[in-house]
Amino acid sequence: MSIEFDNTYLDNATNANDTHHGIFIQENVISEIAEGLKEYGENNGYNLSPQYYQDMAWGGLTHIEQPSGLGNYIINPAFNQVIPNNSDQQRIINRLNAEKNNQSVNGIQPEGAQACP
Repeated sequence: MSIEFDNTYLDNATNANDTHHGIFIQENVISEIAEGLKEYGENNGYNLSPQYYQDMAWGGLTHIEQPSGLGNYIINPAFNQVIPNNSDQQRIINRLNAEKNNQSVNGIQPEGAQACP
């Protein structure tokens, strides 16, 4: 998948972490991350949908810290560019939160085992 990016968010990123995450998205490593997660899951006995792994590959990439640097986060502009559909964005964010918190989020149930209680 080739996407033409507006690099304004990279040019104005306030920390290296946000810059790196933007580059990950821009260079389209999401599919590669999803494939790695799928391989790991299958090797550990999980039988989950490709969509599950695609959604989980977005972990840590959906939001960036606001320029104020006060720990407030906004949707990553690169995430908006790659996933422009709001319902897809919400599904991904809900999936990540369901797995992170090991509880249902807006009808999405966690699929994996909680790593650390």
